Amino acid sequence: MDAMAGTTEPQLSKKLGIRDGNNVVVFNAPQRFSRVLDRAEAVQVSRVSRHLRALPVDVAVLFVDRVEDLERRFPEVTARLHPHGGLWVAWPRHRGDVTEVMVRRIALAAGMVHT
Repeated sequence: MDAMAGTTEPQLSKKLGIRDGNNVVVFNAPQRFSRVLDRAEAVQVSRVSRHLRALPVDVAVLFVDRVEDLERRFPEVTARLHPHGGLWVAWPRHRGDVTEVMVRRIALAAGMVHT
């Protein structure tokens, strides 16, 4: 994630909408991303690789390479997301078949609203 090279913890937390005491779940994140969140003060980060255990989740960050992965994980993540929680989807550029259009289509079909 070279784009994070100049990103400091408070900036990343703020951009993601993470507030003090939030329960944050990160799926399939690059190791560097998790380390940056671990250093953010007053943010409770739960790393989950396969199953969500914490309810409710205030902010979820889902890293995917394929639309198939997004479609498979999306219902599980959104079912545990706080009604006012935030969901971020990240994917590698120029690799895989994930696009912003596909993410929006899946999110809108699930009843989510882009704000």
